[in-house]
Amino acid sequence: MITTAVIESIELLDVGDAVGQGDASFFVGVRAAGHTGWYGPIYDRHARYIERHLAGRLVGCSPFEHRQSIERLQEGSGSYVDQRCHSWSVGALDCAVWDLHGKLFSMPVADLLAVRPRPAIPAYASWLRLDLTSPDALSAVEQVSAEGWVFTKWGLRRVLGDAEKLAALAGAVSQRAAGQVAFDALQTWSVDLTFAFSRWARRVPIVWLEDPISYHDMSCYTQISMCGIPIAAGESFIIGDIPFGEFRPNQLRALTVDVVGIGGITKMLELVRMARDLRVQIVPHGRSLMPAIQLAAAYSDVVPIVEYQLQWEQRRQNLYADGIVPESGRIRLPSTTGLGIDPRRDLARNRS
Repeated sequence: MITTAVIESIELLDVGDAVGQGDASFFVGVRAAGHTGWYGPIYDRHARYIERHLAGRLVGCSPFEHRQSIERLQEGSGSYVDQRCHSWSVGALDCAVWDLHGKLFSMPVADLLAVRPRPAIPAYASWLRLDLTSPDALSAVEQVSAEGWVFTKWGLRRVLGDAEKLAALAGAVSQRAAGQVAFDALQTWSVDLTFAFSRWARRVPIVWLEDPISYHDMSCYTQISMCGIPIAAGESFIIGDIPFGEFRPNQLRALTVDVVGIGGITKMLELVRMARDLRVQIVPHGRSLMPAIQLAAAYSDVVPIVEYQLQWEQRRQNLYADGIVPESGRIRLPSTTGLGIDPRRDLARNRS
């Protein structure tokens, strides 16, 4: 165990030759005392933002003083035009520092957070780009839902039809699925459509309807929380969205924040305490699965399950030296130190 160290350098690892078009292709590394903490994959815009604006701020910081690191990264943040890119970039660096912390202490991050983290975490599966109107859609729903997931989640964009048709699709999916189902509207609905859907779908058992309307006016979520269908939201929240202003998270079935998007594990720990006080569950967005697993292992009362994105997660796991594979809807906590996301160095194209 190494208990005294300072961050010496930041590096970026490009694995672009190993990913598909449009996929995230960089890892960020934070080095101290002969060890490197990693987070990735991240997109090119975040890698370049880190390189230009943030990397130098961490050099000389302790890898164990996470609040101090966040404060350094947040200095002058109000002057940045792209707050979303800033928040994701800070979150990636924060997770890399936590990975480094775990490696220096020779333990998984979950063991840094809790005395007895649970060894396996239940997961739900999402497949948002499946066209539910296609001929083979319901067969896919049946197959995926039979794989042991807590529930499955499907995309229900406005383009698929009016409230009556959307409710009919939801009913057909629910009837065909082997277990419970949720739906994600990807912020494409209106308040009126949400209420109309709730009337047509009142007899359809739905775990939750996620992100039905835009986040531009969060007070609308207070309004639709009374529609009769459980609502989930939060995956697009960034650092500045905590606390939530007039929006009250306990009106939701779940907060689906992204661990990296919200600013990293350090910011998530603030949210875990807040959620516990408000008695609302956090079910992290699947884009940042690996740190979400550590949080779910440590705080099962607040983070009971995680999301596994069927379309994209296996591609991300192929970039790790020790990828994970769900078994009957459960994901085992990685036994490696840190977050368990060291990149496969044989995939590296170059380093910056």
